[in-house]
Amino acid sequence: MEYFYKDKNTPDKLSSWCKECRKEYQRNYKQEHKEYCNIQDMEYYNNNKDRYYINSKRYKEEHHEEVTAKEQIWADNNRDKMNGYVRDRNQHKEHKISEKERLDCLAYFNNSCAYCNISETKHKKLYNERLHKEHAYNNGSNNVTNCIPGCKSCNGKKRGKDFNEWYIPYNPRFEEGFYKQENYDKIVKWLEEDCFQYLDPKHKD
Repeated sequence: MEYFYKDKNTPDKLSSWCKECRKEYQRNYKQEHKEYCNIQDMEYYNNNKDRYYINSKRYKEEHHEEVTAKEQIWADNNRDKMNGYVRDRNQHKEHKISEKERLDCLAYFNNSCAYCNISETKHKKLYNERLHKEHAYNNGSNNVTNCIPGCKSCNGKKRGKDFNEWYIPYNPRFEEGFYKQENYDKIVKWLEEDCFQYLDPKHKD
């Protein structure tokens, strides 16, 4: 019975197709009707976003190492794209931040990514690098008053956007629960008030 899908419309409540044959048929059908299937898939996604986000979040939590490994493989196989992202992000952006300023900023955000809260310790294990010195406003200052700690994943997804147009609750790329109002408020408080007490006078723009 485990080789067949359930079907409540048949006398024995089982499909007449075995699972492997059904999968093979579906693969062939999608290959032969790509455009139609893509439209259907997009319609399903648009009508079931909440369900999609919940399932996606659960899957990533349950298969974190596998997902991270796949993301790294994609990055390794798409170096030209990744290098382009880095060039776009770093163009005309030379940080003027001392190690002390960096550590003060990092401590303010509990030694974690300001967006997703992944710790620097975990980030080093996953990506073999420290959290990034993220420009909150893409064309803003290069000193600590425009700096927040960001992980490789968040930094890559944000790219050239300002934080307050990317880190928003209705961003379609976010899984449910990713955006946190307390994170947003803390970033704003840092940028508008608290960062200035940590700014080295010689790094003023």
